[in-house]
Amino acid sequence: MGGTHSSENRWALVSQDFKFKYLGSVITSRNHLDSEINCRIGAAAAAFGKLRDKVFRSHDIKLSTKVSVYMAVVHPNLLYGSETWCLYRKHISTLDRFHIRCLRDIMNIHWSDRVRNTEILRRANVWGIEAYLMRRQLRWCGHVSRMSDERVAKRIFYSELQDGKRKQGGQLLRYKDVLKRHMKQCSIVPARWETFTKDRSHWRRLVNTNVTKFELRRLKALDAKRDELKARQPAALSYNYIAGVLTCSECSRTFSTKSGYASHLRAHQRRSQPESETVAVTEYG
Repeated sequence: MGGTHSSENRWALVSQDFKFKYLGSVITSRNHLDSEINCRIGAAAAAFGKLRDKVFRSHDIKLSTKVSVYMAVVHPNLLYGSETWCLYRKHISTLDRFHIRCLRDIMNIHWSDRVRNTEILRRANVWGIEAYLMRRQLRWCGHVSRMSDERVAKRIFYSELQDGKRKQGGQLLRYKDVLKRHMKQCSIVPARWETFTKDRSHWRRLVNTNVTKFELRRLKALDAKRDELKARQPAALSYNYIAGVLTCSECSRTFSTKSGYASHLRAHQRRSQPESETVAVTEYG
């Protein structure tokens, strides 16, 4: 006797995600910057590691010289090709953490020393990473705007897609969105920026001046936010037990640990706090 055997053909859509390196930059099929950021940090870390013992940890070299070497060797590796990046906040934070970590290593300052990142930047006399990114991209767009109309870079810079539409909801960041954000943070009117770029020296002075002001505001805001958090007094908590179980007196929620109970009460206090008593601090970058 023979039996029958039936089989099902199952088809699955496999996404083709590829990446390759071109002229030192990592290109991905999805046009994401995660791989490029990791590659840049890896290259900068390798350059830093080669100079760490002989230069950055040397007791015979001044701090200003060490920082100059860092800015001349490591920093260009970190921000190579950044003129055309469409950076999200997570990318800026990742780059800035590496930047601060290198400066702390150069000055031999550990986290246990309780020195603020803003103080690290002031001692090294350098900016945060967002300010350098901002200056690079604004200078680059000024350079492109002064090109002749036949140049490919300028044609692509001012071109738009003929077909296609953006979906409803959150959208992917565009390069012009990044430039508009930089210009607003630097008090440059986006509708008039091309009139300033015609004079190269004037545009460079304008960018340098406004980026410096942006960085000073950012550091001042971070210090103010830190001071406000330190000055805030912790509220006295009373633990409410019902039948031996920690219970919230407002919503009757139960907790097994005191830390969870305390966090829950602080959330109630924040929601009940009037808006006029809330201190609003703008964090630039």
